[in-house]
Amino acid sequence: MGAGSADGTCVVNHELAEPFHTAHGWWNLAMMVPVGACALMAVRRPLPVLFGVIALPLAIEFTQATVDGLGRACDSSDAEMTMAGGVAGLAIAAIALAIRHSLVWQAGVKGTLIAFAALFLLGSGLARPMLDLTNVDGRALPARTPSRSGPSKPP
Repeated sequence: MGAGSADGTCVVNHELAEPFHTAHGWWNLAMMVPVGACALMAVRRPLPVLFGVIALPLAIEFTQATVDGLGRACDSSDAEMTMAGGVAGLAIAAIALAIRHSLVWQAGVKGTLIAFAALFLLGSGLARPMLDLTNVDGRALPARTPSRSGPSKPP
């Protein structure tokens, strides 16, 4: 690993649809679908799983921004797509479990609300001051898809 020191920078992409136009974004989404689905199948409580699929990508991106030697960068587009994947997996499993009448909708509500409040307080009070948020607009980024006429040649 040993890829240098973390600089605490996190890229915030304001173009929410941009990651849906990249293979990288779709891979992030696909990677978390099984996590959301398997977590709900295991505990059968949607709210704690929803908390998990929201908190896990945030923790991953925070770690990438603050831990030396990972060689990774914090990016809101990654968090967006991993959360979407986790929620999609949760939704798929919720439909399957609801058909079988085996979801426990009200279990874990109080604990999950406390965990969401703690996540919000930690994020705004501890994590936010540690990060340097770099705002970008996804439309200003260069296109990541190859052209139809083949690779461009340098002038």
